[in-house]
Amino acid sequence: MNSQFRGIAASPKVVGFLVLLGSVLLAYEIGQWVLGQGIKGLGARLAMLVGIAVVGAILVRWRWGILLFLFWLTLEDLIRKYAGGAMMIYFVKDAMLAVIYATFFIAVSRGREKLFRPRFWVPLVALFFVALVQVFNPRSPSVFYGLMGMEIDFYYVPLLFLGYALIRNRDDLDRFLSFNLKLAIGVALVGIIQGLGWKTFLNPVNLAPQFVALGHLVRYAPGLRHGLNAPPSVFVSMGRYSNYLELMFTLTVGVVAYNIFRRRRARLAYLALGVLAIAIFLSGSKSALV
Repeated sequence: MNSQFRGIAASPKVVGFLVLLGSVLLAYEIGQWVLGQGIKGLGARLAMLVGIAVVGAILVRWRWGILLFLFWLTLEDLIRKYAGGAMMIYFVKDAMLAVIYATFFIAVSRGREKLFRPRFWVPLVALFFVALVQVFNPRSPSVFYGLMGMEIDFYYVPLLFLGYALIRNRDDLDRFLSFNLKLAIGVALVGIIQGLGWKTFLNPVNLAPQFVALGHLVRYAPGLRHGLNAPPSVFVSMGRYSNYLELMFTLTVGVVAYNIFRRRRARLAYLALGVLAIAIFLSGSKSALV
């Protein structure tokens, strides 16, 4: 991850302290396990340690946080499948973004980063206040419905400012595209393996009731007796997987064209294009194929 983006130089003292703190916590958790608590609850403790490590990495360099956020956003459904469909996992990305936002805007306040100032700033603020007024609709059954709507509509808007600070030149763009293409290749390979017959590869046999029909879907063509596995890959459903394939295939075609225009080699992009094409063919999704 060090070579992905250059950014604020991390203080060796800060890094050393975070490593020391993580080591102490890890030693404590292993000690508790050895003392007889067993594997039960160990997953939650390991998740806590991973969360501390992620927060530490974001505090050191917010650019790492953007990559970790994209990585988590892609694999969020995979964690949900193995966690029995726990809804609390939905809020992990929101907590991660809160730390990223705080770290970025602290860097802006100290003059280390420049803040993008869009020309549509006034309409955006006006739209925000119109939505805020609607939160207090007296006919709404609860104010929390309005607050949830505000979170869905506006919580991710600051990513616009982070995006402009994240990609400042061609090298930053190349690294960002490379990260996304590598991630897409991994997701597509999981779907290919599942589509070829290994349905339980990174797809639990005992899924939560709401995921059973989505995670083990078989599609049949009218008039034919043969079925086609509709793999969900790392997602909970074939629909989300096909949407991801459509997005990444479009992005990959753009990367290939971009590199042809610049007369540069695009081995990774061509590899991703081929893997995604095979994944789309085996996905059982007509919309992705079209």
